[in-house]
Amino acid sequence: LVFYDANDLAMLLVVTLPFLVLFARFAATARLRLLAGLGLAVYLATIVKTGSRGGFLALLAVAIYVLLGFKVLSRRVRVTAVTVGFLGMLVLGNKTYWDTMRTILNPSADYNYSGNSQAGRMEVWKRGMGYLAQYPVFGIGARNFGYAEGNLSKMAALREYNVGYKWSAPHNSFVEAATETGVVGFGVFLAMLVVAFRTAWRIGQRAPPGVVTFESAMGQCVVASLIGYCVAAFFLTQAFAAMLYVLFAILLGLHKLSAVTGSPAPIGSPVSRAGFRSRRSQR
Repeated sequence: LVFYDANDLAMLLVVTLPFLVLFARFAATARLRLLAGLGLAVYLATIVKTGSRGGFLALLAVAIYVLLGFKVLSRRVRVTAVTVGFLGMLVLGNKTYWDTMRTILNPSADYNYSGNSQAGRMEVWKRGMGYLAQYPVFGIGARNFGYAEGNLSKMAALREYNVGYKWSAPHNSFVEAATETGVVGFGVFLAMLVVAFRTAWRIGQRAPPGVVTFESAMGQCVVASLIGYCVAAFFLTQAFAAMLYVLFAILLGLHKLSAVTGSPAPIGSPVSRAGFRSRRSQR
């Protein structure tokens, strides 16, 4: 974990997992499909290893979307994939892991619950809203939440008595965006997410009935990834995470590609530019 802490790593894996699912099903060669399948196993094992509750909730949200909305895969394949993944996590997760996940069902007993600890997430979020009230228009500045903890919060007065306390990160990307960029920046942040969801959903539904196109497959992948990001980011300081803006870039490319190609091309055709097999060739 040189580059990410455990929670950040879990988010990164959950956000990129839908693309790996796509390659495991539609990659042009058996070798690539096998590598993608092995990659999925490594992803699940690593997500379990992180012990991240936010990562688990994000994975659950993505799994629900895969079951209900990832229609580039047949219903049988979706149910099989989610079932195998769940069974795999049951095997990989030890007692400590599942005991940690069960704490989600009893939030009031956790230190993050309101009033349980000044360093708990809900207390940090409350202080964040206080910083926003002080600087509502443009916020306290990007990456300045920790500085505000040490200089603007009521807790800062403890320094006068030589009492130490943690200068916390916001641990919530929406609180981070709001407090650090103000209502102006937060409005832009939410608008980007809404437009991204709407655009990805529209592209994902463009294919004619019974046909899987590169654009529709990737559009549905981006929807799944955005769902994973929003759930995980609710517990992480990731408003300025590179992964989110990579998703925006992928989506912009898809939008431009769909405009250039006009009629969507089935996966496997030269126009799709995907190197994927067509669905028809799998039958």
